[in-house]
Amino acid sequence: MSSLVKETIEELVRKNKIKIIFATTTLAQGMNFPINTVVFDTVKIRNKGELSNAEFWNIAGRAGRAYKDKEGYIILSYANSQKETKERVKRYIQSDLENVISSLNLFFSGNNTISFDYNMLKEPENAPILNFLQYINHILKISYNYNISPNDIAKIRGILTDSYLYHSLSKQEGFINAQTKLNTFVTQYVRHVSEGKKEDMVKADDLGISDISYTKVKSMISAFIHKLKEYGDYEYYEYKVSEVILRSQNVERLAEIIDIVARIPEINIEMIGNGLLDTESIAKLLLGWVNRDKVKDIAGKIRRQGQSEQEIISLCHRYLNSQMKSYMPWGINIYQTISYDLQTENAQMLPSYIYYGVSTKEAVILSKLGVPRFAIDNVEKILRYKYPNIEISIKNMDKLKELISEIQPNEYKIQGTSGGVMKEIINKRLGLE
Repeated sequence: MSSLVKETIEELVRKNKIKIIFATTTLAQGMNFPINTVVFDTVKIRNKGELSNAEFWNIAGRAGRAYKDKEGYIILSYANSQKETKERVKRYIQSDLENVISSLNLFFSGNNTISFDYNMLKEPENAPILNFLQYINHILKISYNYNISPNDIAKIRGILTDSYLYHSLSKQEGFINAQTKLNTFVTQYVRHVSEGKKEDMVKADDLGISDISYTKVKSMISAFIHKLKEYGDYEYYEYKVSEVILRSQNVERLAEIIDIVARIPEINIEMIGNGLLDTESIAKLLLGWVNRDKVKDIAGKIRRQGQSEQEIISLCHRYLNSQMKSYMPWGINIYQTISYDLQTENAQMLPSYIYYGVSTKEAVILSKLGVPRFAIDNVEKILRYKYPNIEISIKNMDKLKELISEIQPNEYKIQGTSGGVMKEIINKRLGLE
């Protein structure tokens, strides 16, 4: 689906205009649905078998609207028998819960000192801890505005004793042990919060990361800027990622920035393919993507000895459709916010440029309408030539959609694609056919 359709569905669900959604598993990828109940007709995918634990919870985890519902409901239809269905559900629940409890036991350890430590958080197996800390930080923000002290243990205890995690821990280890671990954690977490800066906690919540991650990345960015000052690059704004991507296109500098972003525990822009994409390769991929280069041409710049052309093209496509779209805009926005790189419109638009693989506001608008990346230049030229008085802007999106639908096949001039095929593709993406 185009992003415009995706965002429209999300908005209509939020406004309660859509009551029920029937969908395949692909609709759950990257969708933000505030819904109460998820119903699985089946947990099997044709020619693939059962949904993996991650796939199941990616969908099931959307049940229950935050701060609106006390509970979310997940319903599965019987497979072959009630017994088989129950066993299947138990596998999904127990597998996920054991991973969460195992990770969180590092915090609920009962030790005298709990270290809210960046080095521990960045370990992949501790991802549940990141979600857990973000959850508590957000609750503290909206419920208490961080007005807590070491005497306010009951406030966080109240949050945790109502959680499914605590009830599971209590059942697994017994009431006394669970209470002891809970008390130890809460006492030291309250101390951690009360010793921190409120503005850092707020900023971390706004950015969707833990306060520990925020403090660490803030320190790394500060050290990076200080280093650039020493080398005299600071005055040329080489620390601003928007300037690097959109103006200087300095691969070495961008690789340094990507290395910082990759160290944020919540941001998964890890190199894929057993190290086939390092920070420099990702920098080249990102620059080429935003500057509208063809994927084939980008792949040629980062292809390694012994690597086939098809292999590197496939690798680039996988990265662009996963890490580049899912995490890179988020990670770059975190870097921009902390480095004060949001003063200009281009800087503010950079995460959108990265998501769509374009470098102008007008190209983002056409992308949101559904115009394919490779056809944007052609469509924009046609619109500016035929309708010079129509601004390509958000307020004109309905009108632009109408005008694009009137473009004739012979007006499209895209190498390797006939005008008729191009019109059919674009009309379909615009929802006109």
